[in-house]
Amino acid sequence: MRIVPMARVVVKAAVVHADMLYMIQLDDLIILLQAVLSSPEVIIVTVAVLLYMSIINWIVRYRKRPPRPARKKAPVAVAEKKSEVQEDEDERDGPDDEEDEAPPVKKKRR
Repeated sequence: MRIVPMARVVVKAAVVHADMLYMIQLDDLIILLQAVLSSPEVIIVTVAVLLYMSIINWIVRYRKRPPRPARKKAPVAVAEKKSEVQEDEDERDGPDDEEDEAPPVKKKRR
């Protein structure tokens, strides 16, 4: 309270500050927050920011996988040579009747 002189009459006036004049009640604050948070603009911007941050986070943490080792194919020329060598050995050995043949007899040395 302060004293304000007015033409020889002293009047006591209550000092009111701007922040106290329009004090919002808790009920009004909850209604205001609900209206702001449920507005379509706020929801759209929130979703857009979350998607943007998710993509940035994925880019930062992305690690390229090492390439899988390729199967080495045997050169065709080497495979043909091996098959020719096996055919030559088969011709030298004779027929493929291994079941009928008896194992070779070892002679004892004296």
